[in-house]
Amino acid sequence: MQLQADLKTNKILSYLLALTLVFMAAILPVLIWLEPYEEYQIKQVDLTEFHNKREIIHEFLKKNIKVLSPKKEELGSKFTISQLDFFLHEDKVFVTYEDRLRSYKALFIYDINATEVVVVDFRIVEQFEF
Repeated sequence: MQLQADLKTNKILSYLLALTLVFMAAILPVLIWLEPYEEYQIKQVDLTEFHNKREIIHEFLKKNIKVLSPKKEELGSKFTISQLDFFLHEDKVFVTYEDRLRSYKALFIYDINATEVVVVDFRIVEQFEF
């Protein structure tokens, strides 16, 4: 009788282990996918911390150039912004940014409302190889 109970318990534990493994195999790819997803979300800036539109846009681009750029950082390098050329009286700016291998010039069109910077367009207009 005890042997039958032990076999039944082992069978139940085996099923539970199998279900746990199946569940983990199903959920693990989702967890792996979600982790970097947050890295590619636009990060807003606190508009009250800055004195003018140029400072807001510069900080916004520093935080989000990786997300906005259609080109991706390569070989572990990070994008840095090297120059901003604002259009007078327009919500546009030429952004020059680079990693250690390439430099890009992009046109960034934006809108600033009461609470956030809104991306209207971001497109590369020139690319340079080092």
